[in-house]
Order: sequence, then C-alpha cells, then structure tokens
Amino acid sequence: MIYKSNRLQFKKFEPTDLKDYLTLNTNSNVMQFITGDPMTEEQARERFKKHTSLVPEGQPLGFFRAALKESDTFIGLAKIAPFKNGHLETGYALLPEFWGKGYATEILRWTIEHAKKQRGITHLTALVNPDHEGSKKVLTKSNFEFAKSETYENLPTHFFELNIT
Repeated sequence: MIYKSNRLQFKKFEPTDLKDYLTLNTNSNVMQFITGDPMTEEQARERFKKHTSLVPEGQPLGFFRAALKESDTFIGLAKIAPFKNGHLETGYALLPEFWGKGYATEILRWTIEHAKKQRGITHLTALVNPDHEGSKKVLTKSNFEFAKSETYENLPTHFFELNIT
C-alpha cells in the first residue's frame, strides 16, 4: 500500500528497495546522527533484514521508503515501529540533499497522523542524538516534549514523547 502526504509518498520497504536503503545507511552525513558512523554495506544489509521483518506483512507499521510523490525519487525513510511499553517509535532519516526543505517535518507529521489511525496507540516516542539541533526543532514544532536523556544502544540519546490520544 502506498500512503501519501502533500509532497511525499510512503510504502513499506520491500526487497527491491535494498539499494535505496543501502544508500541512506552507508552515508556518513546521515548516520552520524543515528549510529555515530556510517554502516558497511554488510551491516546495512543485516539492518535492512531486521527492519523489513520487524512488523508482519500486511500490518500498517514498520519502516517506510519515503519518496517524492511526483517522481518517486528516494529521499529517505519514515519509521513507525513497536518500541516499549505499548509505545511506538517514530523517526525519519533523509539524504543530505533533501535537508532543510521541510521534508523531515512532513514525514513526522505523516507518521503522527498514520499512528493516530491505528487502534490502541496512545503515545509516540522519538529518539534523537543530543547534538542534532535540527531534529529536536522538528520534534518540538510537532508538539513532542523532551522526556529524558539516557544512553541507548551505546549512544547518548534524548527521548521525546507525544501523547496522540
């Protein structure tokens, strides 16, 4: 299924989208804010397998390929995935050439609206590198509130929360 926002379209990553996923996850500018370092192609392939199998097929949650609606040009990913305590984690990653154009805000707003349509979802959690001022601004602009700071997967992380009920 393809979902749409104003300028973008989203579909769950499929095996045919591996090349796009590798482009994003091996980019040092992108990954400095996610894992600290770019992934090797092998690491990115393993992560792709994990992300595409995280949510059973047919479920409206998971990792989504984000592309320009008019041209299907890959720009990044959107995430709405199971997290902890019945929360969903939302997130996004964009290729650098698409930074500063409002796409992060558009992706985040789409994930919020998509999550609201799912039965039983009351909260969204977003994890952010404390040094990523742009993402923190996008989150607060979308009414996420800072919840805590702690180490997550061996990296300093700020947790932001949004009640969607």
